[in-house]
Amino acid sequence: MRPAAVLIEGPPDADELIPAITMEGMTPPVALLVHQTDDPRQSVFYPFAEFSPEWQALRWAVKNGVPVHFMDFPWQHRFALRTEATPRENQPVEPEPETVREDPLSWLARADGYSDSERWWNDRVEERGDPAGLFPAVLEAMTALRTELALPETIEEQRREAWMRRVMRETQRDVLGEVAVVCGAWHAPVLAQLPKVSADNELLKGLSKVKVAATWVPWTFARLCTASGYGAGIDSPLLF
Repeated sequence: MRPAAVLIEGPPDADELIPAITMEGMTPPVALLVHQTDDPRQSVFYPFAEFSPEWQALRWAVKNGVPVHFMDFPWQHRFALRTEATPRENQPVEPEPETVREDPLSWLARADGYSDSERWWNDRVEERGDPAGLFPAVLEAMTALRTELALPETIEEQRREAWMRRVMRETQRDVLGEVAVVCGAWHAPVLAQLPKVSADNELLKGLSKVKVAATWVPWTFARLCTASGYGAGIDSPLLF
């Protein structure tokens, strides 16, 4: 592919920092830090390794002069909405029932004779020798999971995907040619088949926001490890 634009699942609040990835000294692992300016406790990190698909896509786009943007739900809204949802001091709160959400990929792994969904994904996707038909297969699998499992999504997750679709629509209007999207496989079905614009606009109307800032920060291989608590971590990142 030679896309006319590249969209990446990541924080739009840090779009202006993307060109810095080709500067001298920007050697992974590094991370993007986004925080609320008047309350730094409200913060989030986006780690990147050399082998991260997002990092590779960012570097390719910048080096080739292709427009590239982050497309996830901005933290200026997410921080504000989370603050609004936090109970005020001394305000009685009804406890919500605790639910445990199983990794959806575990269903595919078990069907293929695996007990570990990470190992299954690594064998069937990451280390697949022949890429032919891979993307349609992943899309079909994720569509089946989302349809059959019908897992409830939080309002924040619904807004995330609605925002991604908004950015996709705007980008497709602005460029002539194909738009490449780099995102988690789980989102693929709802980005491949776009609902009515009005439905997404309803989810995104009247959003409050706060002021945020973003910067690049050093990272370590240890904090790319699954054992560190990093949700997208792997067992031995240094070996890669």
